Amino acid sequence: MKKVRFLGHARVWILFALAPIAMGAKNGCTDPTPWYCDGLTQTGGSPSSPDGVGTVTQALAARSSTIWDVRPIPVCWEDESFDPAQARERAWVQDQVRVTWEAALNVPGIAPSRRVTFSGWTKCSEGNNDGIRIRISDENPRATELGSDLRDHNGEMILDFTYHAWEGGVCDVSDDAREQCTRAIAAHEFGHALGLAHEQNREDTPEGCHDAPQGTNPDLNLGPWDENSIMNYCNPHWNNDGVLSDGDKEWVKFLYYPELYSASCQQLSQADILRRPPAGSSEAGPAVAEGDDFKYHPAWNPAGPGFAPPRDSGAERGI
Repeated sequence: MKKVRFLGHARVWILFALAPIAMGAKNGCTDPTPWYCDGLTQTGGSPSSPDGVGTVTQALAARSSTIWDVRPIPVCWEDESFDPAQARERAWVQDQVRVTWEAALNVPGIAPSRRVTFSGWTKCSEGNNDGIRIRISDENPRATELGSDLRDHNGEMILDFTYHAWEGGVCDVSDDAREQCTRAIAAHEFGHALGLAHEQNREDTPEGCHDAPQGTNPDLNLGPWDENSIMNYCNPHWNNDGVLSDGDKEWVKFLYYPELYSASCQQLSQADILRRPPAGSSEAGPAVAEGDDFKYHPAWNPAGPGFAPPRDSGAERGI
């Protein structure tokens, strides 16, 4: 196990020497030992929450190699499923992304050129087609890749606006129900588009969570397991009613604005996790040896723009 202090403003990054960690999956490949981070502290810019990010006790799970290094992130609608009569439904999606992830990432002290926003929202044939491509179909909504692995036609996001074949009798009972489902699903799927995995895929998921892991496993687990995360199938509120938990809001800033945040991170095996004391306990945890500092994000790599981590083409992707 290795433990590092992740200091954004000092450019001490974890994980980019961990290229093998970046792409393990659940399709027969063995996932490497994941990293766990806590002690989130804002070290630069203006405070982004009234209570200060140091008070955050909820979590998030991410795949470190899929954090976007472009601003803004392009979005387009696949032409074959672009129905002019569904302009209202497309507006629901764009607005829900605006009031959730874009709002969370609108941090004082971040230059406009660094701020994470989503641009385009037009037909893919009209441009902005090298980022997130959305196809509308009456089937299970999902993102076939996480984060920046969606770029360059590698994957797509699938959303449903009618819900006749999928969740029929629930999401299609009224216009209000369709809007609520569309907004909640869009917020969840755009979490995947930002590189976030399912919270129940974490190795520290409690036994009381009975939803099976699904899709790509995280290699970066931020804060203690968060029942309220919009990315958690074991959330008692489906997709957290389309809103972000405190952990969702604060840890996604850590992923995208590391120059403003620090956290303490360590590699933990499943056995180490089982030995960890409960959250809030004064009991000592497992001994952790001090380790090397690691680079973390392609945008900060000294090789310069365009550097990308190794890809594991066999890795399973999922919603």
